[in-house]
Amino acid sequence: MDKKFKKEIKVKVSNIKWEGVEGVDIPTELLIIFPTELLEDGTENDYEDIISEYISEEISNETGFCHTGFVTDIDGDINKIKDKKKKSSKK
Repeated sequence: MDKKFKKEIKVKVSNIKWEGVEGVDIPTELLIIFPTELLEDGTENDYEDIISEYISEEISNETGFCHTGFVTDIDGDINKIKDKKKKSSKK
């Protein structure tokens, strides 16, 4: 991966839909650190799936609870990564 990439992206995760946790006080927002090295073998079309899968697993790992969905603010970061990858592949 191009050395100009950030090594990680901080992803704000919100509107987490928890599964079977009535009466439990758990957050509806988290900050997940995504290591961009996980994108090295993927194509631009895979980025969103790779990131979403990682975040989904981390939500459960950090809280110990299952969820059925969430929202992130990563769209801008994905576009920056795609642009940098295009520029570095033209060199």
